[in-house]
Amino acid sequence: MIYDQTLNFYRWSVEILTHRQLSHLGIRMSKTDIYMYNYISIGVDAQVTLDFHRARSSRFYPFGSRFFNKMLYLGFGTQQVVAADCKNLEQRLNLYLDGVQVDLPELESIVILNIASWGAGVNLWGEGTNAPSQSHCDGVLEVIGVYSSFHIAQLQVGLSKPHRIGQAKRIDVSQIPQFQCNAKFLSLTVNQ
Repeated sequence: MIYDQTLNFYRWSVEILTHRQLSHLGIRMSKTDIYMYNYISIGVDAQVTLDFHRARSSRFYPFGSRFFNKMLYLGFGTQQVVAADCKNLEQRLNLYLDGVQVDLPELESIVILNIASWGAGVNLWGEGTNAPSQSHCDGVLEVIGVYSSFHIAQLQVGLSKPHRIGQAKRIDVSQIPQFQCNAKFLSLTVNQ
């Protein structure tokens, strides 16, 4: 027999505020609302997603096979090991968990999770006796730091552990360069 069970699943509202300069009139706030169900990531993994998106949007994109897509991701991830466009991300943004600013170690990515699975099935929050449990229906988000594109590869094969930053009901991040939400790349453009 198959039994169905109804589970609560939180839909998180993400409010994006950008400052726009209007010549002599001062600063005006622009607001965009999106919804997050799974995760938001800021930094190197979003950069790799952007590079992949641009490649697939190109008229020179030859294939649609899973293998070719994985090779593209591998190539863009490897490129970020060398280029490190998101190096010193911790110096370019401020992170607040439930109103308290968090001091960050050297990171290239911050991942905010509502689910246990990220990056092709990696359980970023993980299991452990000294960490609170994770649930998709507890009204709390988990925040994890990733050190580099190479660290992402290590996480995917189980050779490393992520940096647990904390859990919170409200998360504020300032100065976000690029990010992805629910595996879709988003970019903030500020007109000055």
